[in-house]
Amino acid sequence: MEKFNSMNIYSAIILTLIFFSAQVYSNEKSPLSVCLDVDSPPYSYKKGGVIKGMDVALSNILAKKLDRELNIIWFETENERESNISLEVNALLSNDECELVGGYALFDGALKKPALLKTRMPDIDGAPRKTVLVELGELAPSIPYIFAPFTVVLGSDAGLENIEKLNDLESMKIAALQGTLPHLILMSYQGGYLRKDIHHLQWVDGLFGKMESGLFNATLTERHKFETYKHTHPDTKLKTTDYQHSIGFNIGFVTLKEKSELLSEVNFHIKNMIENGELEKITTESELSYVRPTLPYVLTSSVLFSKINTD
Repeated sequence: MEKFNSMNIYSAIILTLIFFSAQVYSNEKSPLSVCLDVDSPPYSYKKGGVIKGMDVALSNILAKKLDRELNIIWFETENERESNISLEVNALLSNDECELVGGYALFDGALKKPALLKTRMPDIDGAPRKTVLVELGELAPSIPYIFAPFTVVLGSDAGLENIEKLNDLESMKIAALQGTLPHLILMSYQGGYLRKDIHHLQWVDGLFGKMESGLFNATLTERHKFETYKHTHPDTKLKTTDYQHSIGFNIGFVTLKEKSELLSEVNFHIKNMIENGELEKITTESELSYVRPTLPYVLTSSVLFSKINTD
């Protein structure tokens, strides 16, 4: 009887230890996996040992608020002009490469249910692109954390210090990157009012560099992109203006619709960070000016095309 009791006590201790070990293990949270574009300054950037960007800083803070470690998965699109970023982001999420993708423009055309059932993923962390087709899910956005406006940047020989309307650029040498929304806005403005003045550049042409050399003296661009350029070129003679086009994008995270619990947590923290000024601080520390998100949070196609030829 004594041996039987001692064996029961021993077994009970072992079972108790196993139970508590299992509890500790189950309570450990997995890292928060966030996919970020490897070359999308000022939001995210990784080259060599340099990792920076607003989305990097925000993802770190968000992970801490969720009481999780952060795991950044860096991706790169095959060709910025030809790739479909919404499909590639969807593939990353649908293949469980990450739970969130940061720096996503909240536009209904990039959030609708994909027409394709499957697609390939973009390159991840320099690894060869996978050839396996990924079955796509449906995207769902967080509330936005910043607004990205379009502004006019002038060269040193533009002859103007500021502009009020795009028609102030008439007869200037206007540079525009083909395949971008600023290019479409400039080409469509007032039925083509500026078309004769527009010079069409390719992605590889180096927009701001060509303006520095005097080839062009005006462009329409994302304000944050020019701010990033200024910080890496402190002696630039280019200058931004007070002009802001009525079209702009809210920027947020995106995930899959079934991740509703995570999305609710993310939205809760983003809202608080906007209200208490924490997001503005993150942006300032990333050497950018903060523009609070605007309503409606998701830009619709109808609103976009109603404003495309106006300012």
